[in-house]
Amino acid sequence: MLMATVVWKNLARQPLRNAQCRACHRFQRDLSSSRAVDQLENVVRWPIARLVAATREGSTTCETVASAFAAQQQKWKHLNDFITETPENAKKAAAQLDLSREKKESASKSSTLHGVPIAIKDNFCTEGVRTTCASKMLENFVPPYTATVVQRLSEQGAVSMGKTNMDEFAMGSFSTSSAFGPPLNPWLLASDPAACRVSGGSSGGSAVAVATRACAGALGSDTGGSVRVPAALCGVVGAKPTYGRASRHGLVAYASSLDTPGVFASTVDDAALLLDAISGLDPLDSTTADMPRGCPHPLSGLTIGVPQVWSEMDECCVLFLWFIPSIAQEYFISELPAHTVALWQQVNRSLCVSLKSPTKTHVHKYIHTH
Repeated sequence: MLMATVVWKNLARQPLRNAQCRACHRFQRDLSSSRAVDQLENVVRWPIARLVAATREGSTTCETVASAFAAQQQKWKHLNDFITETPENAKKAAAQLDLSREKKESASKSSTLHGVPIAIKDNFCTEGVRTTCASKMLENFVPPYTATVVQRLSEQGAVSMGKTNMDEFAMGSFSTSSAFGPPLNPWLLASDPAACRVSGGSSGGSAVAVATRACAGALGSDTGGSVRVPAALCGVVGAKPTYGRASRHGLVAYASSLDTPGVFASTVDDAALLLDAISGLDPLDSTTADMPRGCPHPLSGLTIGVPQVWSEMDECCVLFLWFIPSIAQEYFISELPAHTVALWQQVNRSLCVSLKSPTKTHVHKYIHTH
């Protein structure tokens, strides 16, 4: 899944040429050049582990972190990634965490998301905050209870920046069917919304929020790609766990035998922290499994699938294999449809142009900067 995300992430960017490419670079430049004070500018770029460490030890406060992400949320508000914004609630919750830390009450090492701003797809129930499922039918619906995965994130110290945009009732793959208008992909903006790229769906708002650093991580739901597709198109990490790993209690159903809560983040490490926080047995969902959290087994010796067509290409075909050390073997599938082969070749050419000289050093530099 991770390799596929890298591939589609590059496919989403590859056609950006000339004026379109400049628009993409403007987004990157704007994202990294916030006009806030230096501390706020830096905080929104930190990975989750660093945010948690900083707020625990007191080198910054949870309220400062919440304010920094709230500024990003307002800066990119025109992308329509949120249906309901709750930055003030996040700041209040963050201030309470700071107060508890000063009193040495709850900034324990067990709080793995202490002060981390998150966003929640608008099909997870949140007590006291409306849950619309991007539908006019539920425009004013305020649930009387909170979904299990949202509650678990809160118990780990996360603060919610709001509810994110999506396809209506999660029925879509592009986030274009929302009753509140579509969330826009930040990688190619245009004056005419019709000319903008789709963010992917159905969890498009969550992916856009993470891409613009309006939050450090986000919740989504995946029935047939609704986390993985927007993650790929918006250039972030999306993780859809095995069915039963995370509770569906409080998730408005689309297809109950397939629906799975998932997470968005900027890095694989951040996604792992979020996934670990929401996983586990839930007595309110009989389909959840009592499985150990984390990654109990090393990656060494695992098998990675690589399309056979890569064996006919130049040395760029081995780029992705360098990202996973100690892989024992590769499995080459025998056939691929012609259009899929063409897409793989398009990715390969894109990497060749970007890297020029495809050495391992160039690969790591390319991935780091892209």
